[in-house]
Amino acid sequence: MLRLDVLDEQNELFEVSLIVGHDHNRRGFGKAAVEASKSLIERGTILAEVIPGNAASSKIFVAQGFKTYEHAKSGTWFYFSVPENTELLANNT
Repeated sequence: MLRLDVLDEQNELFEVSLIVGHDHNRRGFGKAAVEASKSLIERGTILAEVIPGNAASSKIFVAQGFKTYEHAKSGTWFYFSVPENTELLANNT
């Protein structure tokens, strides 16, 4: 399941959520979902929080060009911006 929520319309900030059933792991569904999320926005920033210890998800996001940042309250997140927008993240930490 892929879900892309609008967090802040004015600042074009989105959050992606994805769930892949255990019986579908390691078959490319996670990668395809992350690729699809990137294709759904023309500009803006997509955020993704990965459950600590979920190395497979972290690896997928990094491989798809997402970068990591530390959120002051909720730990490590991943982000992808079109075009690159690190200033927005600095305001949300």
